[in-house]
Amino acid sequence: WGVGALFTPIILAITGIAFFAFVIFRDQLGGVVSMFGTTPLMLAVIFGMIQNVMSKATKYSMFDPTKEMAYIPLDPEVKLKGKAAIDVVGARLGKSGGSIFQQGLLVLFNASSILVVAPYIAVTLVVIALAWVVAARALNKRFLALTTEKDAEEAKSLYVSATRYGLVVRRSPRLVIGPAFLKENAGLFYCFHWTLPLEWPKK
Repeated sequence: WGVGALFTPIILAITGIAFFAFVIFRDQLGGVVSMFGTTPLMLAVIFGMIQNVMSKATKYSMFDPTKEMAYIPLDPEVKLKGKAAIDVVGARLGKSGGSIFQQGLLVLFNASSILVVAPYIAVTLVVIALAWVVAARALNKRFLALTTEKDAEEAKSLYVSATRYGLVVRRSPRLVIGPAFLKENAGLFYCFHWTLPLEWPKK
């Protein structure tokens, strides 16, 4: 989970830094870039295109799945409130906050072009990306702890269900699975048949 969660901010940081480098230092990089038969503006456009493509790709392939996976170990009530807060409030607040921040910079510096405030936006991008990485690493630790705890509880309930049907629980953690147990606990058996060594009852 942690690798998937870190993929999006790292990609955005790399492509964003490359884009702003050719925008902010276009005059200093003009001579070096001209040796390759292009201009800093052209490279800024190329990296900007790459960032747009990669940001959408990582959002739908990495960010959204890991975001939904983060709700799995939570209780139903916490899961409902968390999804409402993040999907309804957080997403829209992030978009509107970014627009307000950009407009505030233009007004604050009395800038007629976005290029004037580009260095400040670049610094903000790096700070947000670093904070995103730190938050994802911290959340990964809590996610793994909650997932391990939930797996242990479900494995315990599997043992309890087995003993209720009078199934044999041996010293080595093996279960003898009968037809009645499978009928009522098919979901648990499907989830944990790779975790627990299971045996069919001998006739």
